[in-house]
Amino acid sequence: MTVAAQQGAQLRIGFLIDTEGPLRPWDARLLRQIGEDTLFNRGTVLVAGRAHVARMPAPELAGIERVNLKDANKVPALDVVLNFSAREAQPSNLQATRYGIWSLEHAGQLLGRGDEAAYRDSFRKRPGIAIDLVARGGAAGTARTIARAVFNRDAYIKDQQSAACEKAVALLAVELKRLAITGQLPNELVASNAIALSHSPLALMRHNASRLGPVMDKATKRARVAAGQRPLMWSLFVGQGMPGVSTMRDAIELKPAKGEFWADPFLFNRRGKTYVFFENYVYAEKRGKISVGVLNGTKFDVLGDVLDLGCHLSYPFIFEHGGDIFLMPEMSARRRVEIYRAVNFPLTWTLHASGLHGRSVADPVLFEDRGQWWLFANISETPFEDHCNELHAFIVDGPALRSITPHPLNPIVIGADSARNGGRIVRQGERLLRYAQHNMDGIYGRGLQVMDITRLDRDGYEEQLVESIAHTVKPGLIGIHHFDQCGDRFIFDGCRKFG
Repeated sequence: MTVAAQQGAQLRIGFLIDTEGPLRPWDARLLRQIGEDTLFNRGTVLVAGRAHVARMPAPELAGIERVNLKDANKVPALDVVLNFSAREAQPSNLQATRYGIWSLEHAGQLLGRGDEAAYRDSFRKRPGIAIDLVARGGAAGTARTIARAVFNRDAYIKDQQSAACEKAVALLAVELKRLAITGQLPNELVASNAIALSHSPLALMRHNASRLGPVMDKATKRARVAAGQRPLMWSLFVGQGMPGVSTMRDAIELKPAKGEFWADPFLFNRRGKTYVFFENYVYAEKRGKISVGVLNGTKFDVLGDVLDLGCHLSYPFIFEHGGDIFLMPEMSARRRVEIYRAVNFPLTWTLHASGLHGRSVADPVLFEDRGQWWLFANISETPFEDHCNELHAFIVDGPALRSITPHPLNPIVIGADSARNGGRIVRQGERLLRYAQHNMDGIYGRGLQVMDITRLDRDGYEEQLVESIAHTVKPGLIGIHHFDQCGDRFIFDGCRKFG
């Protein structure tokens, strides 16, 4: 139970808007989430413009007290005010708000209120879009960045702006929950580098020129496909010894069969043999299945298909517990998690358990640490069906999945730079390590981050970067997004632009 729940307290939240009318989709979604959480009290709608307070068409605001900021004596005491307006300056009669006025900002500009910052990120090809949560006034004093997340950039500004706004909802929601639980604002982060830009003709010309890139890429792609090449070809690489730049550079490639790519490999030792479970993507069927092979020295023999369920399957996380062998693949198309148990290893499996029904789940990992079972999974909560931005944790009872309790600070990691799982979670001495995808530069699976989980309990989660593994570890690759190790062998996948 959280501190706020124990004390029966609720965070009283106000919403600053300009005028009457429908809310933006991401603002409406955030407001619905706040309304569904018992930690919060949706206190007041504060109207900064000239709207008639009596008429508010947005259904999400129905039943909430409305006050015009011109009526200074009617503005109630609030803990936090969320800025849904276009106003960067804070009204003087909201100075007393306990924890200040919060706004989401990109390069010093209110998120979604213009595209100057998007011009910059587009034609300068920044690796990602950094979103800051800024608190002004209240206990924060002057403007103070209290949280930040980085999201992968998109080719087009329209997609980039709306996607960033939708993804940033989680950042604000989690920090509100953290404040409700702890009663304290986090330490200030390093300020963002805000660069002032103008809508100059030169800026517009540069931006429009940058939009030709995707068009030219499509033409190149068509020509190469016509010549028999496949775009974004993933294959597997096996190495020996401790993973590092030198050993990974010397890793031997396991080349996919014609018409396929191979990714998401997991190793499993059994009776002196090393098996590789992997996503086998068939281009003709436009979906993946789970296949398995065995390593014999430098030779790789594919034994056959493990699971082919008529929908896309990937990320065959395999583990052993209580004398049984289990397989938990990604199957976001089925909107749930399923765990299979080996009946006749390695090719025959039966459904053992399922959970998280109705959720769009990717790259799930189940593990036990210090007597507690955890399920980590990447869940898409936005209309964009993008699994790279939120890592959710659940307290579970083990492979049976009879009990699944979400962590109170879900999503525990936000941002495309490290949220998505890139392999199993392992304990090495005192360290609990998580391999995470680094999705930047407009590329899925650009590289890997090795994260050290420094806190994992029912009330909190913290991790820090230990090492980055770049796609350049192997010449010719544009991406690397999965790693696994078993004994003295390791395996990872790598992507070429064409293959």
